[in-house]
Amino acid sequence: MKFLLLLLFFPHFSFTQELFFQENFDQMTFGNSFNHNWVVKNIEGKNSWRISSHKNSKTKLYAKISGYKGSEKEEDWLILKQDLTHCYNASLQFETATGFYQHHGLSVWIHDSENISQGEKIDSIKLASEENIKAYSFSPFVSSQRINVSAFCGGMFYLGFRYLGNNSNESTVFELDNIQIWINE
Repeated sequence: MKFLLLLLFFPHFSFTQELFFQENFDQMTFGNSFNHNWVVKNIEGKNSWRISSHKNSKTKLYAKISGYKGSEKEEDWLILKQDLTHCYNASLQFETATGFYQHHGLSVWIHDSENISQGEKIDSIKLASEENIKAYSFSPFVSSQRINVSAFCGGMFYLGFRYLGNNSNESTVFELDNIQIWINE
């Protein structure tokens, strides 16, 4: 009975989320050409996030980072800014893959301002890791679970993918694709 009353007073209320934002990088070009939604920050080192593809698929693009042939220390951010002013419920999902796995150098951060490193690190997400790849090869893309980011509804939302590595024993390749933000308005 309570559910029927809710529908009567709130006829546009929906329990299913709608896709609000999606990035698969396929509309971008090889290299460092990210569109206006993304900010690339190179804090330390000579490598940075770039648009790439596997050799056999020139149309399937993704974001990529590695410490290989880099500097002694690498710290690089790929940051997305989205306006979640008009939602009351939101979730995030993305896919990662790894190559030449040596370390777990990718972390995911969320915040309500541009100072993403002061935000919250998400520890409970599923990333591609050493468990699903063979040494010296690339893993398939692994989807994260949906991450609840509803606390950011009503304002700006910043999502940061942080890479830490080096050119010797922490040079894992990380690939990122199919970033999705789902909302209820």
